[in-house]
Amino acid sequence: MILSLALSLIWLSLESNACPDGFVKFQQSCYHFSHDQETWFDAALACQTVFNKAYLAEIDSQAENQFLLHYAANARTDYWLGATDLQVDCTFRWQHSQEVVGTNFRSWSPGNPSGGPENCMEIVIELDHIGYWNDQTCHDYQNYVCEIEDSNPEIVG
Repeated sequence: MILSLALSLIWLSLESNACPDGFVKFQQSCYHFSHDQETWFDAALACQTVFNKAYLAEIDSQAENQFLLHYAANARTDYWLGATDLQVDCTFRWQHSQEVVGTNFRSWSPGNPSGGPENCMEIVIELDHIGYWNDQTCHDYQNYVCEIEDSNPEIVG
């Protein structure tokens, strides 16, 4: 009986953090911070093919932005995010949702987006360990963040 109860509690604990292996949970999503470097296009493809139903991360809130910037700053690594301005220069759209970036808030580094050949969005960590959004050449190689929706979001209420 006690063993059965203990196993049930362990199972419930695992179910409430239902992110795939190698992902970190934040609110209703799970994030994979890559250890390999890819171009933006190959990073987007890797998220879709390696991690079923994942996509390059899209930032929907200030809290999510702070979570991703904090992780990147601690890792001292720049990461691709899931937005480009390939359709209209300097109008960045999230690849997955097609929403315009920066509708609710902005976190661009000063002078960005700068336009020209820099069409893909990244988190860049400055020397002072402060992170910003930046537009970058899509063919550069760097780490990336995949996002997948939590399969078992917490129910509040």
